[in-house]
Amino acid sequence: MKTNSRLLLLITFIYIYVPILFFLIGYTKVWVWIITAGVCIFYLIKMYKDYVRDLGALYGVSENEVNSNATVADNAEVPVACVNKPKTLTPATIIDIRLAVIIAAIIVIYCIYIGYGGIFVQAGDWSKHNAILHDLAEKSWPVYYTSHEDSMLTYYLGQYIIPALLGKFAIFVSGDRTVGFTVSSISMAVWGVIGIYLVFLNLVRVSRSDTALKQLRCLFIMLFFSGALPIAQMLVSGIYGDDMYSMGNNHWMLFNGLMMQYRSNLVMLRWVFPQVIVIWMIAIMFLEHKDRLQYYVLLISPVLMYGTFSIVMFAAFALVWFIYMLYSSKDRKCCVDSALALSNSLSFITLGSVIIAYFTGYMLVKKPSFLEFKMQEITTGNIWGVLIFDLFMFGIMGICVYKDHSLDPLYYVCMILLTIFPLFTMGLFNDFVMSASIPGLFMLMIWVIQYLNKNEDSKSYGIRVGVLAACLLVGVWYQAMEIKENVKYFSEYGANGVQDYYRTLETYSDRNSGEQEDLIYNYFTYDLDGKAFYEVFARKKIED
Repeated sequence: MKTNSRLLLLITFIYIYVPILFFLIGYTKVWVWIITAGVCIFYLIKMYKDYVRDLGALYGVSENEVNSNATVADNAEVPVACVNKPKTLTPATIIDIRLAVIIAAIIVIYCIYIGYGGIFVQAGDWSKHNAILHDLAEKSWPVYYTSHEDSMLTYYLGQYIIPALLGKFAIFVSGDRTVGFTVSSISMAVWGVIGIYLVFLNLVRVSRSDTALKQLRCLFIMLFFSGALPIAQMLVSGIYGDDMYSMGNNHWMLFNGLMMQYRSNLVMLRWVFPQVIVIWMIAIMFLEHKDRLQYYVLLISPVLMYGTFSIVMFAAFALVWFIYMLYSSKDRKCCVDSALALSNSLSFITLGSVIIAYFTGYMLVKKPSFLEFKMQEITTGNIWGVLIFDLFMFGIMGICVYKDHSLDPLYYVCMILLTIFPLFTMGLFNDFVMSASIPGLFMLMIWVIQYLNKNEDSKSYGIRVGVLAACLLVGVWYQAMEIKENVKYFSEYGANGVQDYYRTLETYSDRNSGEQEDLIYNYFTYDLDGKAFYEVFARKKIED
């Protein structure tokens, strides 16, 4: 079958933006969501049409009919007039229908094994995911807590919205909260599987994976991409000793007081998938449509609703690409006009202001010092560990693909930020580094897949492919161990893997409790009076 670019883009838009629309309807006043939705829908339609134009009229044409390097004809409409480089049209990607079904089945099985649906054991973070599902399905919106401190649930809720709404509907029909949670839980699994499959289809296109072998390789890398953590741990252990289990831990490098992790794709999809799936979609769209400056706000704003800290890398990508376009374009006024277009201004005033106000409430909550954003203590005694981490978690792969991206400013932004992020820490488990790095690691993965798809006939290319393959295969090891642990648990305890012992986050909305500090400070807006979202935008207040 041929992947229909227009339809795939439309479904991707729906997956990203419909949950945000329901969030606006449920959380904000009628006048707020009507104005915001009106502005966003108007510009989303224009954005969709322009993105389709970017992808090119040749999508849907077989590869026998068009060369992959074909350029836009002289009379074709160039998507962005102020860009001086020729536009390339990508031919249609063809996926055999049987292979498409097999790949869908592989993704379903993979997701079941890592805990989706609760047949195999869910990772520890699912207790929080499920608590959020409970509260969104069982409480009115906005979700307020009053048992301890008056507070509002404040979290990147995008991935939870549709499953929670289905759970809410099930409760309405059945009158049974248990039924509602079951529906929410199953819906969360299905919604996640759909999202992962959409990411795969978009990834096949952007990586030019045009044969069955390339598509299967693309799938494998997408599901198991990781740096060579075991080798990094071995080297660090040899230098520093096995301090704080620097060896053998599936996720971390911990040594000399430093806590560092760049999560593998399986770890992200198993533990923190609400932060990942849509972020990957947005990364692909940014890569393909980065010249469309006029839609930057509308494209990047949803990042806050799906994984807050990823906004840092997207903002850096957007700023640097804008500067690059100013530098490389003959018509700099066109670039400035695009960046300052009404689509950006109105999207920021409406959607941007609502989302920023929503998250500002909890970001301004004073946190204990050990949860605050700060630099790690990098010294001459541990700098070698940091360099080893950087080299094996992304550096070697970045070096291998450098030749193809030596003139791409996004490559340098990606490499620099991935180098800098481990120097900082925020949160009990250094959430900032793990979340902020998601777009950069995914961009690197795309470049790796594109490089492997080149099939050059040269010795240097063969060496680089060998190095990349070795890094990827080493990176699979710990991920395979996680799946093995889940299979072992299933064989010993049966199909009872749902992590649901929190039930609700209301228990933790108490800064005086002294327990589970990461929960207490990461999910709530306290001291609601005077907070912009509560006072101006919220659909109702606690006393209502």
